[in-house]
Amino acid sequence: MHLSQAARLLELFTLHLAGNHPSEQMEELDLFECTFSESEVKRFLGALKFLYRISSTLLLEAFPEKLVLRSINQNQSAYTRVEFGRDFFESYFTRETNHPSIQCGVLLKSCLAAFRTAHAVQSVSLAIDSSVSVLRFQLSCAQGVNKP
Repeated sequence: MHLSQAARLLELFTLHLAGNHPSEQMEELDLFECTFSESEVKRFLGALKFLYRISSTLLLEAFPEKLVLRSINQNQSAYTRVEFGRDFFESYFTRETNHPSIQCGVLLKSCLAAFRTAHAVQSVSLAIDSSVSVLRFQLSCAQGVNKP
């Protein structure tokens, strides 16, 4: 994918991150759901921090076989991509759609804020909600505390 195409994709997506869904389980309308454990949280957080050096915007693309994170700087002179295969996750699910991937754009600062207490996280659930353009993180922490 060329830089101009990646920039165009980033422009097309709503930049929205919501964490106000208190339900403990992912909703039925989610197009994409994945869960990763405590040992993978540092690797995922490291990837987010790396992408934040390039741009403040993140494009997530969920394919049936992998999750791709992309960012491009405002001048379109730098582009980076990080891929996580489905074996990185404890669970990984994408619903059938008319498109080859499920895409969502968000502000990286919001994603990083969700992981502020990464040292106490035991597992993370990530979902893209199909009813509204929302990327949802749910962190399960020590002693059964859940942070939506």
